[in-house]
Amino acid sequence: MLLLYMSCIFWKNNIGMGYLGHPQESTPELHLSSSFRYLHITGPSAHLHLAPELKSFSAGWEMSPALLFGSWIPIDEIPSRNLRQIYLLSAIGTDFFTISTRKDKPVIHWISPYLQLHTPTSCTVQTRERMICFTGFGEVQYHMLSNEDNNISWNVGLSIHYGIGFFPF
Repeated sequence: MLLLYMSCIFWKNNIGMGYLGHPQESTPELHLSSSFRYLHITGPSAHLHLAPELKSFSAGWEMSPALLFGSWIPIDEIPSRNLRQIYLLSAIGTDFFTISTRKDKPVIHWISPYLQLHTPTSCTVQTRERMICFTGFGEVQYHMLSNEDNNISWNVGLSIHYGIGFFPF
């Protein structure tokens, strides 16, 4: 059982539509992101924004709110299964490095924090050792740009979660 718990890997892929800045000032962008989480808690992430050509690529790290707030709100003490899923599957993250094209020139973002909220899961496969689940998600991200004004992007879409190992919900 300990080996199963220690091998717990969780892979999440998001696809959504959103905007950089205000919808009246920009065109919609296709958002693709992927993250791997060890024990469903923390791991590396990557994001792509396309509209229709590549607008940006970023790499960073994300964690479940359960890792950040776990000492104040333990996951075992949340009475609702749906709220436990939202708490565990949502993400607080930072893209450490992003390169993007704005006004046909490359722009570098150094630190871009984001918050991602997920709905409860709809699972096609869910056993104690394996899951394939779908959620809706919404994400807001603050971009700190070099030599340009900082801005906010947001997107909404569908997320596909695949995991092997032990699941706490």
